[in-house]
Amino acid sequence: MGKKRKRQRPAGETFTLVDNGENLLEGLVLRRDAVTVAEEAELLTFINDGLARGRNGSIRKPTYLKAEGARSRGNRRESLQYGGFFDFNRGRPGKRGLVPPFPPILERLVANLVKRGFIDASLNPDSCIINSYAPGDCIPPHTDHAAYARPILTLSLLGEEPILVGRSFRSTRACAWEPIVGRSVTLPRRSLLLLGGNSGSVAKHCVSACAGPRVSITLRRQPPEDWRPDASELIGGETHKKRKPLSGSAKRRKKREKLLTRRTEPSRRT
Repeated sequence: MGKKRKRQRPAGETFTLVDNGENLLEGLVLRRDAVTVAEEAELLTFINDGLARGRNGSIRKPTYLKAEGARSRGNRRESLQYGGFFDFNRGRPGKRGLVPPFPPILERLVANLVKRGFIDASLNPDSCIINSYAPGDCIPPHTDHAAYARPILTLSLLGEEPILVGRSFRSTRACAWEPIVGRSVTLPRRSLLLLGGNSGSVAKHCVSACAGPRVSITLRRQPPEDWRPDASELIGGETHKKRKPLSGSAKRRKKREKLLTRRTEPSRRT
């Protein structure tokens, strides 16, 4: 009997963007049809049920989150978290045990991605953020925290939207950006994007205001249980990064909001 052939990994689309002699998109791989139509439907049923229970209070924070406040104006993205908590406010892994472990449907998803050769079994993702976008929702430019193993995996469901990946972007309007040094990559429905190498550690990525509804499932492996944030990430730490000064437009907007608040406040005269 001949030797058993090793299963070939499905070919993925790769990208190149050289800046200062460095390929910013090294490690960026797009794999189409990562899940079947039936699997997508099953995932969306599970997600929609979780979002509905989050809205009525059956699932509480931080498992269910919805963007709120002035900073999220025009962006009401909803999120579900399983396996490991991500602290959106600090942009880093949060305390363990705050969200439920992977439900069976997400365990099956990971197992199928491994079985089909889309990801290595050694990656072993155990942390998941599910983002539900309504038309107009977005996610600003960012780089995932270095404590998470690369590649970062993002499965796109329900809609097709472009993701911008690169070194720098400019804001064109509320909740929308265009690349200065970067490029747009369309994420087809049911596709899997791998952000590894430079694309996951050097470049930033973002999704501008969505044209229609979209759901993304981002899978990552958490840092070890004894991981602690660097001193520079701790509030009050000696090397804590200073908050960036507001831009001119942000200052003017804050001033207008302050004046409007004063005008609408009831008189304090006695």
